[in-house]
Amino acid sequence: MLKDRKDKERIRRIEKGGRDRIERG
Repeated sequence: MLKDRKDKERIRRIEKGGRDRIERG
């Protein structure tokens, strides 16, 4: 259950600002 929540948050962050994270490294 906790993994699912973290996965959803990660996907949301990537969809919202994935480029920002990739550019930051």
